[in-house]
Amino acid sequence: AGIVQAEAALSGTTQDPHVDVKATTADLVVSKEKLERALLRIHVQRKLLTVVEGSIRGALADADVRRFQLNLSDMRMAGDIHVARADLSQLQNAKSLQLSGNIRGRVALGGDTRSPQVTARVQTEDLALGVHALGGGPVTLRLAPESTPNTSGRVVEVSARLASDIGLFELVSAYAIERKMV
Repeated sequence: AGIVQAEAALSGTTQDPHVDVKATTADLVVSKEKLERALLRIHVQRKLLTVVEGSIRGALADADVRRFQLNLSDMRMAGDIHVARADLSQLQNAKSLQLSGNIRGRVALGGDTRSPQVTARVQTEDLALGVHALGGGPVTLRLAPESTPNTSGRVVEVSARLASDIGLFELVSAYAIERKMV
């Protein structure tokens, strides 16, 4: 939900069309999350979609797409999102956990869009669950296709090293997720 303003320009030939699109939003809400202002500029040429510029600005986060390309022939992608600031207390889907704190870092996207590989390497600050302070430190989250033959699952890996006044919390974990097509 939200207000979207968009412009598009077509150029080139029928054999080699070029499409440029610019879209801006105000009051953007996606899956109950208030992203507020967003900007997206894309260029499409020869079945290659390139994000020229992308950003989100608001109380939840300040983030920019640094580079992103999607091959429309095979639906493979590669790109990075730089998160300058994300306020976890603003996440509607985390309110029941009373999650708070800030993160900053990089999210790398790659592989097939139907089964992408996502790696988030972030630095946390003042992380807490309700009244329980967890502190801050590096966290890595990785989502990848399972690498065993004849499987269609995904693997989620999480590692964290959080330091606070009460001590050090270290976590290394991996989970297999089965994917079912409906």
